Amino acid sequence: MVSERAHQRILTLKDEQQLTKSKILANELLIQRKKENVKNYSDKHFGTVELNGGKNLTIKVTKGKTVEVELNQNGY
Repeated sequence: MVSERAHQRILTLKDEQQLTKSKILANELLIQRKKENVKNYSDKHFGTVELNGGKNLTIKVTKGKTVEVELNQNGY
């Protein structure tokens, strides 16, 4: 049986993994956007990211959550 502490650590690692995947997707979209005027990016391992109205990113992580991220002058 997994102890409660180990279970919490596993949940923390999963959250960190989701955050990392979200950052990878957002950065890939921004890189692709600099090369050409794209509004979405998809990666079979990480998920998809879409630019909405020029100000928000919608990130759907594979096997994870969907998050909205606001873009600003420094990125996101």
